[in-house]
Amino acid sequence: MPKQPAKANKKKNLFKNEFAYLSIVLGTIFIFFLTTFNIDHYLEKQKVLCSATAISSSRNEIAFWEIFLYENENYIEGWLELAELQIGEGDITGARETLINVEKINPNSEELIKLRRSL
Repeated sequence: MPKQPAKANKKKNLFKNEFAYLSIVLGTIFIFFLTTFNIDHYLEKQKVLCSATAISSSRNEIAFWEIFLYENENYIEGWLELAELQIGEGDITGARETLINVEKINPNSEELIKLRRSL
């Protein structure tokens, strides 16, 4: 009779070992999944605050004003806005050319004088 309980005891130990191994593997997979999800969630928030978005938006505004002013050459406020955007982008040469167009429309503009001083 002592042989039967030994076999049952080995089966219980084997089951406990397999259950422990399975629990560890599933726990590791679960932690890996949560970590991946949290990193993706964190990076998604960073994309919203990224400066590349602001640069792209500024370039889009510059393109808009260039197209608009091609059709409406005498809109001085648009020329001034375009010059400010170009200065913000660091395009000093483009800003100077834009201010020449402002000077053609209104050479005594206070905004023109301020922007010339900032260059």
